[in-house]
Amino acid sequence: SSSRFHKFIKMKFTAISTTLALLLLASSVQARNTTNAFIEDDTNNSTVGGTTNNIEARTVARMFAASGSIDCTVAEVHGLPPPGSPDVPKQYTCGGDNGEMLFFDGDVAPLLAGADFDPGHTRLSLTSAAMSPDGKISVQQAMSNHGAAIISNDHDRKNRRLTQTGEKKVLVVRVVGGSNGATIFQSEARLYNDIFSDENNLAIRYKECSNNQLTFAPATGTYDGNSINNGVITVTVPNGVSMTGMTWQTCGSYATSEASSITRNFLMIVCPDVVDFGGAAAWGNMPGSNSWYRSQYASAPIVQVHEVGHNLGHSHSGEFSTYDDKTCNMGNQGSWSDTGSKFCFNGVKTWRNGWHSAYHSEINPQSSTYNGDLYGINAVNEGSISSGDKVVIKASTSSQSSDIYVMFHRQADPISQAPAFGNTVIVHRQDKSSWRNPSYIIAKLSAGQSHSYSWGSAGNLIVEVCSIDADANSSPGVARVLVYADGVNALTCDGQTATPVATPTSPVAAPTTSKPVATPTTSKPVATPTVDGGCQDNDKKWQSDWNASKMKNCNWASGRRTKTIQQREIQRAKRCAKGNTASECPVTCKTECTCYDSPGFFFKSKTCEKISSQARGCFNKRNRANCPIACKVC
Repeated sequence: SSSRFHKFIKMKFTAISTTLALLLLASSVQARNTTNAFIEDDTNNSTVGGTTNNIEARTVARMFAASGSIDCTVAEVHGLPPPGSPDVPKQYTCGGDNGEMLFFDGDVAPLLAGADFDPGHTRLSLTSAAMSPDGKISVQQAMSNHGAAIISNDHDRKNRRLTQTGEKKVLVVRVVGGSNGATIFQSEARLYNDIFSDENNLAIRYKECSNNQLTFAPATGTYDGNSINNGVITVTVPNGVSMTGMTWQTCGSYATSEASSITRNFLMIVCPDVVDFGGAAAWGNMPGSNSWYRSQYASAPIVQVHEVGHNLGHSHSGEFSTYDDKTCNMGNQGSWSDTGSKFCFNGVKTWRNGWHSAYHSEINPQSSTYNGDLYGINAVNEGSISSGDKVVIKASTSSQSSDIYVMFHRQADPISQAPAFGNTVIVHRQDKSSWRNPSYIIAKLSAGQSHSYSWGSAGNLIVEVCSIDADANSSPGVARVLVYADGVNALTCDGQTATPVATPTSPVAAPTTSKPVATPTTSKPVATPTVDGGCQDNDKKWQSDWNASKMKNCNWASGRRTKTIQQREIQRAKRCAKGNTASECPVTCKTECTCYDSPGFFFKSKTCEKISSQARGCFNKRNRANCPIACKVC
């Protein structure tokens, strides 16, 4: 009996061992096949994920062929909508060291959670388990199969920013062909002309705006056995692939695949108009070196300068919305023609570019002031500016969440064709927690006007314009400006001593990444705002005084349900002019009062900051009313 029992156990053990061995072998074969699926596709053009000649899968094959994993850098990709079109959501890429791009399939937020994500610096290490059959990074697979690891503490990359001076080589790639013979209307010669050679283009704008410190030149070398034609090459998609409806990412993959061995600093990819650009005219890595263009818009200087601006690390520039800063190419307000508009960047971007850093001045309003002249960047280009003269003033205090930038927007070359606000002093705000947040205009000041901005325990930051000399015959033109905190100092244009304003005991909550309040145009500073003295929208329904049976709310007043920004502003203006709307919704109606986020406000255990980070958190009228700064109502 004992012998039979031992034989039985031995047989069971042998069977279990055999089963385990087979399972391990199958797992090993499956793992090898997952990787080899990409490599085999590179050689036989087999169908991968249902798509013949899948360029993304072949790109992955090449990248995996070098080693068993892929290390890449994550960057944001921002799309520029054509005039009158709605904004497009940002996307993400992961760029290899050879310039090839991988794209994500799924929301990347969970994958990057807790990584202190910083575009252009956060690195991922990918295994084949993270890749979908069509060559994209599957967020779901990466997380469930442990196919992606964040390379943390990459200090070399973290501390390095893109060089914004010197000569940079640009390679332009025309992508054409496919089974439908898709084309772009610009020849290689035309693209060279429109990007490097004619009277206004990418190269000219950056050369003039930087005073020759950043220049763009055509890439050189060989492609397909021939010399590169003035920085432009043409890549032809195979006949078996239709370009109609192809995504801009796939079109770009054909370009990066062919251009991987060509030395360059920046890559501009031009695709046929039949390619799906997701509602955008163009896309650009932020930061990075790649940009993608629909043929229809590729010759427009504003599109070229904007997307390469993203490459250089600039976010958007706005006033009341993300793109409506008319003083900066990172808005969306200049001419979209081939001729374009001759203008440059706002004070925030000008400071960050560093091209005119010899004429920058930074003050801490809690201990210092600025009382002097401001010159436009035309004075730098003309050589008429002197040592000690200033172009941009930055006001910064460690306790403030935003920095303020003051710049004289002199309407003369290189900004002779700015869409608006020429010869005025422009005041911008930039949230300093992240350079990824847009900058916003908070004041446009003529001579005799001033603007007041809450500055915590120091009272209000006052920007006052004493005078502007911008006569057409005046060269270079100059503005006399005062910048000070009225709770600490008191400056006057006539030089007389004044008494500082008493410091508020309960300052307004510091603004975050929101849009600014409407610009006061009084000649004297407004009273120091406090929580009690500030304003907020009514967070409940209120009775209209033009129809007692009608109950309204401030979401209605905002016109938020209209389709376009232009329509929304028209609707908001009409509704705010009606009856008691402006008194019930002073923030939405942009009255001259100072908005604030309610201290200690919580909605379902969420602070204003948390509410604003959620996709629909600010749709709730109570949240918008109590968190107008975080929700970008003001």
